[in-house]
Amino acid sequence: MKNALVIDLLDEPGHVNTNIRLIEILKQSHNITLITNDCYAENFKVLNVKQFVIKKNNFSGGFGYRLSQLLSLLNVRKFALDGRYEFVMFLAYETISMSVFSRLIPKYVRKKIFIFNHNNIDQALGNKIKNFFFKRISSDVNHLVYEKYIKEFLEERYKKKSIVVSHPIPKVDEFLDDDKVLQVFSPSAGGKIYNQDIIQYSSGSRDVKFILKGDIEFESSNCVVKRYFDDYFDLLRKSAFVFIPVNYDYRVSGVVYEALANNCWVVMLDSLFAREISNRYPGEIFVIRNINELSDVISGLTLENLNTSAVYTTNSDQDVFKNYQDMFKSFL
Repeated sequence: MKNALVIDLLDEPGHVNTNIRLIEILKQSHNITLITNDCYAENFKVLNVKQFVIKKNNFSGGFGYRLSQLLSLLNVRKFALDGRYEFVMFLAYETISMSVFSRLIPKYVRKKIFIFNHNNIDQALGNKIKNFFFKRISSDVNHLVYEKYIKEFLEERYKKKSIVVSHPIPKVDEFLDDDKVLQVFSPSAGGKIYNQDIIQYSSGSRDVKFILKGDIEFESSNCVVKRYFDDYFDLLRKSAFVFIPVNYDYRVSGVVYEALANNCWVVMLDSLFAREISNRYPGEIFVIRNINELSDVISGLTLENLNTSAVYTTNSDQDVFKNYQDMFKSFL
């Protein structure tokens, strides 16, 4: 097997499940070496891979955070320069520090670097400084995205080399339709206003339970707001609906794929990603313009309508594995 270097220095809790699944799939064709920060490494002990831990510098402020990221990138530079790795993959990145880093490594290394775009594009579009640095990420670097329209946007607007990859889905060892209850789970924080609207709506919908993520905790007979969910996958398994009150334009939501894999109906606010994925999974994903339309979706469906998601035929481990193998053949 060839060797590969996989790096994640951003410590995003919401990325852990997807990252683990992706590494499990990449392990089928490569010996993986994983580099993470010390505060993030514990999440990946379940993986049987070689692991190096970088001590995280905790500088305060926006400038301090980017300096910390750049120092961490400089710490992994020696690994990236090691000729034994067929490719170097960043599972996430901070735009400004990556832009600088991409200019501090030779061309032959840049050409085998793959970086996953999460909210980097949306942030660049909304911030002149980030846009400046995003443009200046070396054109040799390969950008990974989960949707064709995002690839086309990167190529047309930023002239970036972009590749569409398949999003892995979680393993669901056992699924019983009888476990499902009329419950709306919203694990993505949508802000105080959205939660207030749902709390108000829930008071008149006693037959439906709502479980929401929010900064201010709340509990009534059929509505719970919590800051964090230790039982995230159990809630997905039991919930008939997953509501995502966040706009996704040039990024995607991993929660959508996790919800589909657990045979949930997904309700999303209107956005570029919501429109795209609802066309791919009609009858499973519903796009609404505001909270008021949520009740129409819920009232129009019953548990008897639930079916196994089509995501198992589009994003299986075999599909994701083949997608990456084809990519490596084309770009390495």
